[in-house]
Amino acid sequence: MAKKIRVGVLFGGRSAEHEVSLQSAKNIIAAIDTNKYEVVLIGIDKKGRWHLNKESRFLLAATKSGLPTLPETDENLALVPGKQIEQLVALSGEQRPGSLDVIFPVLHGPFGEDGTVQGLLKLANIAFVGAGVLGSAIGMDKDVMKRLLRDAGIPIARFLVVNRYSSKEIGFDDAQDQLGLPLFIKPANLGSSVGIHKVKDREEFARAVHDALNYDNKVLIEEFIRGREMECSVLATKILSRQCQARFYLATSFTLTKRNISMRMAPCWKYRQSCRQRLPSASANWQSKRFLCFAAREWPESISS
Repeated sequence: MAKKIRVGVLFGGRSAEHEVSLQSAKNIIAAIDTNKYEVVLIGIDKKGRWHLNKESRFLLAATKSGLPTLPETDENLALVPGKQIEQLVALSGEQRPGSLDVIFPVLHGPFGEDGTVQGLLKLANIAFVGAGVLGSAIGMDKDVMKRLLRDAGIPIARFLVVNRYSSKEIGFDDAQDQLGLPLFIKPANLGSSVGIHKVKDREEFARAVHDALNYDNKVLIEEFIRGREMECSVLATKILSRQCQARFYLATSFTLTKRNISMRMAPCWKYRQSCRQRLPSASANWQSKRFLCFAAREWPESISS
């Protein structure tokens, strides 16, 4: 019988999306093929401490309340860079987590999705699922991401940025004149709809900016685009086959209209219809074995103007 791949599922974290991460981890644990993979649960509490969790305790806690919670454990972990084996060390010395073949970060928001954990794992020489340090950092900061897309000539939704420490203030009148109404206001470094507001008037604008600043020092103000949102997972940056010839950009989701594209990250174009293709499972850093590309040479008739 082939040896199982040991996968460390890393979840929780310090961000405001802590509970979202726990739910995502619960879904992954329920779906993973235990005939191929041995799962090691590593929970990060809201103070940033790492815990070794037992699957039975974690799942029990997740099903007994409306929101999942991270069970308290006495077994705290530390990651030791430079070691070739057993990079995870139990501080009590009572357990040995053993070596991991790969870590699956299921962290949402800052201190997990922004390149910080990815850098730590690279220092520890542990393979991990998902984007690297730079891709994670750019994808997390919507301001930086949108500037890079714009400078690359990729159409994006118009936006303004409010910075807590900037001497330049952007008021409701400025935002309305430049972007129109309604508007979307969101923290620059957060997701899962936390701190996001659709604004239609001056009072909603003030409340939305104030709330978004509770989560980040930088706030994004975006124009409203009526369109269709599509999810697009792109693995690696090479041409996979002649059948799906596309120039690849890192992509997660975007809103498509005849005039514009509102993206979290850039989509890939040149194909009239969406295409699905099986991928080889050669790299531990590939998050999925399925590739999905939405692209078009012509705008579909069904897309709203």
